[in-house]
Amino acid sequence: LQFVPHQTLLRFMMDIAAGMEYLSSRGFLHRDLAARNCMLSDDLRVCVADFGLSKRLLSSSYYRQTSAACLPVKWTALESLSESVYTTKSDVWSFGVTMWEVVSRGRTPYPGVQNCELLDLLQSGVRLKAPPDCDHQLYEVMRSCWDEDPGSRPTFSQLLQALGGLLAEL
Repeated sequence: LQFVPHQTLLRFMMDIAAGMEYLSSRGFLHRDLAARNCMLSDDLRVCVADFGLSKRLLSSSYYRQTSAACLPVKWTALESLSESVYTTKSDVWSFGVTMWEVVSRGRTPYPGVQNCELLDLLQSGVRLKAPPDCDHQLYEVMRSCWDEDPGSRPTFSQLLQALGGLLAEL
């Protein structure tokens, strides 16, 4: 992955965003979006996979987890960690972390931070730093996914548009 051009990485992110846009438009939450749950095909297209934690939203726009479960903490949105509330905007947070993984070429997010420390860090405003060689505009798209207010985070449609705009500039 060290030699994959930036254009290809952006296409990977767009494929993931398109998959997530499809899921969310059908009323599904993924709840475990991460690079490890994305598959790369022979023609270099990315598909979102592993729906083990996914939930269908039927009568409301959120899901509240009521039982203890193993969570992918470093990919989980602030409100999901603190209040066990999941929405499409929680998946957007995870998408931002997945973008960070793609740009950093597979590094684990929040290096050196223990899972038990992460909630306090996020509540104090700490977010992932830009990976080396990350375009400033792309990092701003990532950062928008990690807004403390879920309602201020972009939709997957908006993310697709932003990534497409960045790709067109290359």
